[in-house]
Amino acid sequence: MWLANPCQVIALQHIEFGRMMLANHEAQLQSRRLGGGELASQASEAFLLHSTRIICGLAACHSDRHEALTGAAVAISMCGKFVRSAGERAAMMSILDKLKNEFIWNVGHAMGELSNAAADAI
Repeated sequence: MWLANPCQVIALQHIEFGRMMLANHEAQLQSRRLGGGELASQASEAFLLHSTRIICGLAACHSDRHEALTGAAVAISMCGKFVRSAGERAAMMSILDKLKNEFIWNVGHAMGELSNAAADAI
């Protein structure tokens, strides 16, 4: 997805971050109810992973913008543990590598989350 203005990219990423916070809050409310914990957790995980994909997709399409890459790194560090697909992990790792090598950002925590997801998937 190509957007003309970098502010649009950041705005869309922040909308997804807001959705992630609301989904997490809803999952916490559901877990307090009798019998809703596991189902709410699975739904929340799927939603968080979907939002992470959107945020990372925006960053991949606008990889010249360090702001977009930084947003992707935050999403990966929060939700990278849910990524099961090797292809998705590789794509997210390439975003982190670009951020680390070209913009000199410390992305060790986000890389660790992806590595942990890879170990869990095996």
